[in-house]
Amino acid sequence: MTDSLTTGVDTPLSASGKPEFIQRLTASARLRIFRVLRADEIDSAFSSKESNGYKVYGIADCAGGWMSASPDAHNEYVRSIDAKLSNKVKPLIRFIKAWKYFRQVPISSFYLELRVAKYATAESSIVYDIDLKRVLSQLRVIVEACFAEACSRHGCRYRFR
Repeated sequence: MTDSLTTGVDTPLSASGKPEFIQRLTASARLRIFRVLRADEIDSAFSSKESNGYKVYGIADCAGGWMSASPDAHNEYVRSIDAKLSNKVKPLIRFIKAWKYFRQVPISSFYLELRVAKYATAESSIVYDIDLKRVLSQLRVIVEACFAEACSRHGCRYRFR
């Protein structure tokens, strides 16, 4: 199987459907390719399948491999929860991301967005001064649990204030 559409040359495709040369590139080299290729070329080179009507892309997983991602499905998930709760979820997400930025919290913005959206699925309405405290409280519990697990594996002692 070859791919001459996205590369301009007859390029062998790997089993995943991505051009073999892309499979062998480092993550930083793949990012440089994104800057050069047109959107439709990126789409055909990196989109290998669909799930529930959404395109699924192979992206670098920061461990030398690939993981699946579907930005359209993610956006629809957040949009549907936001619409169900009178468009109050996205502002809550923005506030949590602002907290992350100003407090220099080393948590992925993407993770925070999904965590707030997941929290909101169990709510019947959003009241900012109540739900902000609840989201931050849940984040603290999650971070403490992850930190405690990491410390127990490495034999360190640390207590949150």
